[in-house]
Amino acid sequence: NHDGLHLKGLIAHQQGRHDEAVDCIGKAVKLRPTDPIFWFNYGNVLRAAGRNSEAVEAYRRAIALGPEFADAYTNMANALESLDRRDEAEAARQTVTILRPNGAEALFRLGSARQLQNELIGAVEAYTQAIQIERDHLGAHVELDSVLALLGQADQAIAVHRRLLALRPIEAKYHSNML
Repeated sequence: NHDGLHLKGLIAHQQGRHDEAVDCIGKAVKLRPTDPIFWFNYGNVLRAAGRNSEAVEAYRRAIALGPEFADAYTNMANALESLDRRDEAEAARQTVTILRPNGAEALFRLGSARQLQNELIGAVEAYTQAIQIERDHLGAHVELDSVLALLGQADQAIAVHRRLLALRPIEAKYHSNML
């Protein structure tokens, strides 16, 4: 049955047996092609097996069946990024920020994507929004102080770093770009 195959595939995936996971969840998807969770997990196991192009298509199917499935957009963005399809990845991340406007992690990932594309002002905006939502978001603080320093805004970078030291002193010392 489809649920048994799906579960067997998830267990195989957790145990690092990705080809078996792809096989099991692939069969489950054929038996139950209208389930966005099955397509989402199929994308996950395809990605784990290094089959990113196929994973993107599986995530697209999950999204077609569940247009507000933010995690499918996030994982699709990651697969697109690994295929060096940065514009499409950015669009998927933008959708996540629309679906989860209060999602600090989505904004952090958007900032990271913009930083990789050397869109530093956009990265600053995304990291700043992430911090507004989750004031002690470690990654957003670390990357924000780094980008501000790259932009020559040392005073602002130092201020961000000081806020992080006050909020999370131990982690700030290990993750600092300012030391």
